[in-house]
Amino acid sequence: MAKIQTYTGRLVSVPFIREEDVCLEDIAHSLSMQCRFNGHTDFFYSVLHHSLLGSKKAEYPTIELAFLLHDAAEAYTGDIATPLKRLTKYSNSRMTSDGPVDVSVADVENRNLSTIFRALGIECLDLPQIHCWVKEIDTRMLVTEAGRLMKRGDYQWRDHGEPYTDIVFNKIEPEDIKRIWMMAVHEAAIKCGINLVDADTKRAAAYSLRATTKIYGQIIP
Repeated sequence: MAKIQTYTGRLVSVPFIREEDVCLEDIAHSLSMQCRFNGHTDFFYSVLHHSLLGSKKAEYPTIELAFLLHDAAEAYTGDIATPLKRLTKYSNSRMTSDGPVDVSVADVENRNLSTIFRALGIECLDLPQIHCWVKEIDTRMLVTEAGRLMKRGDYQWRDHGEPYTDIVFNKIEPEDIKRIWMMAVHEAAIKCGINLVDADTKRAAAYSLRATTKIYGQIIP
């Protein structure tokens, strides 16, 4: 299976990631460096910036947190344009008793997002109703962004829904949006009563536990 190296230096198997691969800093860094609309915007506007602005339209903390993380899988697969995403298949991605099965990019993203949610301890948000609310905000954000950040063309973005009229788009550096997003994720988690844990946190906790037990003469394998 192919592997990619992440920002923090991890080697991650693709297309399907494991829970131990998930790191919030990797997700934040990657999505802060990927531009929406394949870069066809008036200025650099990242996937992470989109997630941050859209989260402000959520009525409940659970939806806010889910929206902040709804594109997290793209940190590992890349932000593929939707028309291409519908066509692209990963060959030999999954084996069954009948042989290899082609898996769509959407399937890969959904599976990886579920893995990310489990790794962070927020699988309670991986529900159809929450995904529907996130999709509704995502669609309105798409229409809003296309109308405000792209040149006018032949495509009728308004056919997808009503744009938001109160969103302000500012140019923000990737490092700044990354920092703001990280704080927003943790604040939203706190509002939900959730203690986020990623691979780094788990590793640190395990190390601390081993160190503590060694002091008292017990060793944990």
